[in-house]
Amino acid sequence: MRVEGGEGGCSWHEFAGAVLEEAQIRCKNVPIATADSRRLVRRPRYSVLSVARLHDYGLRLSPWRTALKRFMEDYAAVDERAEPAQGR
Repeated sequence: MRVEGGEGGCSWHEFAGAVLEEAQIRCKNVPIATADSRRLVRRPRYSVLSVARLHDYGLRLSPWRTALKRFMEDYAAVDERAEPAQGR
């Protein structure tokens, strides 16, 4: 299974929405402020994984949505090959 990041950025809300869309799951995806998430660890308001150093070496990644789509396709293929769980 391939795992890669990608060019561009998104919020966690946008990422969750894209995952739900690719998985064809219809449900409400409600954005919340980080301050309202009640996390024990403080997070920066804006933190996006940068691929700028890759550009310094002439390397480019696919857009993150393309990488997500590939990952979801690979995941589905692995899931289809998995043996069904045995009942108790």
